[in-house]
Amino acid sequence: MSAIRGPGPAARRTAGLALAAALTFSAIAAGVAGIGSVVLVQKEVLAIAAGQAARQVWFNDPVTDGLRVRLTQKDSLLKVRFFGAASATSAGPAGSTAGGAASASAGRGSGGARGAAYAAQIPAGGTYTLFGRCEAVLEQRPAPGAGGRLLNSILLLVGRLRLALLPGRDQPVEVQTPDAVMGIKGTYLRLLVDPSVGTFVAVDEGAVTVQARAGGGPVTVSAGSWVVVPPGGLASRPAPLPAPGAHDGILEDPPLLPCCQPIEGPKPRGQ
Repeated sequence: MSAIRGPGPAARRTAGLALAAALTFSAIAAGVAGIGSVVLVQKEVLAIAAGQAARQVWFNDPVTDGLRVRLTQKDSLLKVRFFGAASATSAGPAGSTAGGAASASAGRGSGGARGAAYAAQIPAGGTYTLFGRCEAVLEQRPAPGAGGRLLNSILLLVGRLRLALLPGRDQPVEVQTPDAVMGIKGTYLRLLVDPSVGTFVAVDEGAVTVQARAGGGPVTVSAGSWVVVPPGGLASRPAPLPAPGAHDGILEDPPLLPCCQPIEGPKPRGQ
């Protein structure tokens, strides 16, 4: 009698995204305003706003533009889903208790889209999970070009981030860190920002373009590869990730395990 196999990793991720979408639609039905919605919270996750007391973030809370969050415990977790673009737009929320006035300028970001046109509240097709001790700013602004598309942007100041995006959705995604700016082409990737290491990017599915703030050309990281951008440095050459299960704690402390060292920087063209 053959053993019954459970669903594979891809099937589990798809099922998780479907569940998050259902939760988001329930938030929309309840009249939630903002650029997204909280679909999962574990342990202490604080919303930080200038001039206001920090408050706990809860399931189904709206994610307002410029929301700054701080995860304080090693097993803290926050999963959010952004709302996507639609043909009919309405004025964005002028001021909501969840968002606060935090801007990316506090962490070298580009600033949010306050006062810009906001799309109807339609899930954008993916989840964004912060976990461990972490701090980030969540924003949304009009994407370059026509079409009314919105750019989902996360400024990851420190900590870990996991993105799981549904393929085929035309929703631009950007992640900024103190060391780099990344354009996300999907669909499943992991990031870590550590002051002593820099920005570590591991791509499981899809592709990511990494541009170091220090300069150099953009580096494309394809599925099954990783790069690191050290503080004040350039992006390393993409290198293959270890086989599944070989180093399950690749984003745990210490941030980079021996599997992913030494780090080789970019070489001049022709070499």
